[in-house]
Amino acid sequence: NNILSLQWSTPHMPDMQPADIQIVGQVVHRRSISKKLLFIDVAVTSTPRPCFMELVVKLGTYGSEDAVRGVRDLVRLGDVVRAQGSLDLLGSCLVQTLDVISKWCHSELGKEGVQFIVDQAALEWCAARPERMRQQQQQQQ
Repeated sequence: NNILSLQWSTPHMPDMQPADIQIVGQVVHRRSISKKLLFIDVAVTSTPRPCFMELVVKLGTYGSEDAVRGVRDLVRLGDVVRAQGSLDLLGSCLVQTLDVISKWCHSELGKEGVQFIVDQAALEWCAARPERMRQQQQQQQ
């Protein structure tokens, strides 16, 4: 399990600012919870070792409800995105800006009608997210 390891500060330490990070990766999973909240799992390509990370696009941090809806409508499986934001206490990126670098449908395979297929490692990482969150919360207590 290659999970991106970065350091961040907590809001309980007023003299420290949240770590600003930039993530570039390919979308392997999306969970649209509401008009105001979207989770995007990416296979990160901007690190020396491939790994996965959860991007959180939500009202307030990203912008308006329309802005969140715009991301939900634009981003698809297989797209390569660049996100900038800060890390939350669970290691997810709270997205402030997000750009689609390349669309899967515009790639050579996408133009031929080939669907983007998520590999087994990405599926396992996405499925294990609730357990990782529970473990991280226990460690913080």
